[in-house]
Amino acid sequence: ARGNGTQWALETVDSGSQVGLSASMDLDRDGNPHIAYLDFSLKQLKYSYWAPAAKKWQNEWLTGDGVPKPHNHVGPPHGPAFPSLKLDSKGTPHVAYFYRQGDIPRTGPEDEDGVRHAVRRNGKWEHKLIEKGDEIGFAPSLEITRKDQLAVGYYGRKDTTARIATSAGDGKWAIRSATISGLKVPEEPVAAAMRLGSDGKARFVAWVELEKSKHLVIK
Repeated sequence: ARGNGTQWALETVDSGSQVGLSASMDLDRDGNPHIAYLDFSLKQLKYSYWAPAAKKWQNEWLTGDGVPKPHNHVGPPHGPAFPSLKLDSKGTPHVAYFYRQGDIPRTGPEDEDGVRHAVRRNGKWEHKLIEKGDEIGFAPSLEITRKDQLAVGYYGRKDTTARIATSAGDGKWAIRSATISGLKVPEEPVAAAMRLGSDGKARFVAWVELEKSKHLVIK
């Protein structure tokens, strides 16, 4: 949807059965939208951006080195979820997301449960694991500093911890965590929204429950 200050114009970015869940959007320097979202029917992430020269949306799959393989499987929830997209100072798209293998047999390190980072370089998506673990990486929230440092806030569902992972873009991640008091394990649904502090450092993580809100600061 595009707004002109008085009204909204709706247009279709992509279509299909269960396409567009958990959409996350950022704008480039020219104001063109870039969107990451889930195709739930195929258990895969997609990326779309507005191409002004072609005057149309370009859609592609987030496939590449290290991406989990699609499975035709009926069972407990599995696959990627909760994409969070940001563009760096060069306009390069980055996506943080949660991945769960479920009860599907693991065939390699690309099938590890946890929170992941994907970056699009030279037209190809590269996927790396930020932190592995069962139920680690719920509701990731990605921010990028002015110096292009990456920061991802997310939730450890089994141990009810808020976690922040930071990286200079070299593939190495430093992780900080703190326990969220007063949450039941693991019934209460929790979502995350992270912002950078006034000094440019990632330290705020907001956790929202169904009937009330909790805020936790990791310093």
